[in-house]
Amino acid sequence: MNCLTDYIGLKSCSATTPESGIWINDLPGMSNELLNSIATSDQVTFKEVWNSVQRVVYEQIKSQLHQHLFDMGQVEMDQTIFQTNRINIFNRQVITPTDAIAKLKGVWASAYGSKYLAMNLKSLYVYNSGSVAVADVPFKVYNTFDWSILHEETVDLEPGINEIPINQVFTLQFQGFNLFFALDTTDVPTIRNPYTQDWYSWGPSDCACANQGPNHYWDYQGFQLYPAVMDLDPELPQTMNFDWAQSGVYVDLELMCSIESFICQNRKHLKMGIAYALASQILLAKMAGSNQNFYATYNPEQTNATLATFNEMRDKEFKTWARIAKMNAGDICFSCDDAQVIRSVGIRS
Repeated sequence: MNCLTDYIGLKSCSATTPESGIWINDLPGMSNELLNSIATSDQVTFKEVWNSVQRVVYEQIKSQLHQHLFDMGQVEMDQTIFQTNRINIFNRQVITPTDAIAKLKGVWASAYGSKYLAMNLKSLYVYNSGSVAVADVPFKVYNTFDWSILHEETVDLEPGINEIPINQVFTLQFQGFNLFFALDTTDVPTIRNPYTQDWYSWGPSDCACANQGPNHYWDYQGFQLYPAVMDLDPELPQTMNFDWAQSGVYVDLELMCSIESFICQNRKHLKMGIAYALASQILLAKMAGSNQNFYATYNPEQTNATLATFNEMRDKEFKTWARIAKMNAGDICFSCDDAQVIRSVGIRS
């Protein structure tokens, strides 16, 4: 969760005040000396301990806040609401190969409807119509608002159809998604004709939260998905060619209502709870550690009492936030038959 990394600051790690305005050192008992004293052999110093604590705590926070939201209003997050259609190979279809060409071939995807959306790229599908394998083929994901590269890797392609797991989640860019999933086909022969049925369209997930309500069927009609071709190294103001004749490169995409996006949008209201969660994890590491020094072993009874206090204050902060968080029933992520508070009053109050 990049939006929370170093949102709570650690003194001596940064010369500037953290965006939250809070240092972990401000909480009772928290200090760089304590972090340094509990460092393990693979952490070395307080900075590595701090980074480790943040990684663990932010995963815990996602689960905790997700549960609080569900307890307060039956609101489910991290659900797939729309997805690309699954591959359905035609029987006895004649494949029309096309030569390798120095172009970017792939899929352009657009979506909007909520500031809590995330797009999950599960897999890349490529039909290699050649007779030999091709190694180290560049694959990139561009944000076509500004042509920044959000993800890149190389893939190996055997003859025939290939499924390459990617499993990369993208958060909103400028309040929406305009992404180009692009394969460099300089050395990859593909095919001209569509190899599968209804590849280039979004469809509602079977049990998606958004699809349980009456208001959002028009939304996914506005989502766009096109086969696309461009020159290598695209940049503004180049025009993307939505070439329906190109095929052989496709992606398995999911649109999700993301708990991470929800937390990022509300982090200023959660900052004290986050700070208490970090402090709690630090004290837990102290109690469970094996280092024998003054800071690591001093006054275990007080450490245990402070740990309990931090946990109590963390839970109070998170539960209070979940109780008063405002959720618009017009948002695509909160139109759910089973979310009684959202369905009946529109906005949680």
